[in-house]
Amino acid sequence: TDTDTAKPTVDLAVSKSRTSGLPVAGDPVTYQIVVSNKGPSSLVTFKGMDTTSPALLVPTYSVSTGSYDPVSGVWTAGVGDTFDPGETVIFTLTGTVPASAVGSLVNTATATPPAGVIDPDPSNNTSTVTDTIVIKPVLTVTKDNFQTEYVPGKSTTYTIVVTNSGSSDLVGGTISDLLPGVASSGSWSSSSSTGATAIPSTGTGDIAAVLAIPAGGSITFTYTVATKPNPIGLDGTYADLVNVVKVTPPAGQGTTVSSTDTDTAKPTVDLAVSKSRTSGLPVAGDPVTYQIVVSKD
Repeated sequence: TDTDTAKPTVDLAVSKSRTSGLPVAGDPVTYQIVVSNKGPSSLVTFKGMDTTSPALLVPTYSVSTGSYDPVSGVWTAGVGDTFDPGETVIFTLTGTVPASAVGSLVNTATATPPAGVIDPDPSNNTSTVTDTIVIKPVLTVTKDNFQTEYVPGKSTTYTIVVTNSGSSDLVGGTISDLLPGVASSGSWSSSSSTGATAIPSTGTGDIAAVLAIPAGGSITFTYTVATKPNPIGLDGTYADLVNVVKVTPPAGQGTTVSSTDTDTAKPTVDLAVSKSRTSGLPVAGDPVTYQIVVSKD
C-alpha cells in the first residue's frame, strides 16, 4: 500500500489596469483586476484584497464568475464549480476619487490561496497601478454693484461671488481686484457658508488673497470703494468707474476667469445759497451792499 496526502498547489497571478480615464479628484474611476490560475491545482475560494491610497469613496465590486465579499475579501466559486488551471476571474472596481485628493492615486490588488494551498510564486500575487490625480475645479466669478452710474466723491459697494462648480476642490487659487484709477480707497471682507476660505479674509486697498473652495462651494467678497471727487479723464470729461476682478487657479488646473463692472460718472453737486446785506439799511439815493455765498455740501 502507498498513501500520499494531498498537497494542492496553485500559482495565482494578478494583473490590474485602469479602464477609465485618468483619475480626476471628485470623479469616478474604474479598475479591472484579473486573477489567473496558473495551476496545477484547482480552487473553490481565494482571498482577493484591493487597497487604494487615498481611499476611494463608495467602492463597488463586480466579478465575472462566482461571488465576492469585499468586507472579508473572500472570492468563492459558484455551487458545483471550481477555479481551474487556465481560468481567470475578472473583478471590476469602481469608486470615486475624493474631491480633496492631490498627488498620486495608488491602487494595489493582491490574491492569495486559502490556508493549506501552496503558491509556488508569490511574486506575481500583487499588481499596482499608480496615476497622478488630475485636479479640475471649474471656476466662475461675478461682480456687481447693482448700479450703472456712480457719483464722484461717493462710495459704492460691489458683491463678488467666486464659485467652484467642478468636481475637484480648489486649493491655492488666487483672487485679484485692483483699485481703479478713479478710486481713492477701498476696503473688503469675505464670507462663505460652504467651507470656502480666503487668506487673508479682509483687507484694505486692492483685493489680493489665496482661495480654497470645495467642489460645489462658493465664497463672497464685499468690496467698498470710495471714488475721487474730480476724476477727470484725459479727454477732460469725468472718467468711467471700471473695476475688474480676476480669479486664477494653480497651474494646470484651468484658466483665469474674470468679471468687469463699468459705471459712468453722474456728477452730483448740492449747491446752497445764502444772502445777506452787509451795509446799513437801504436809504433812498444811497448805495447798498449785499453778500451772496454759494456753497457745496
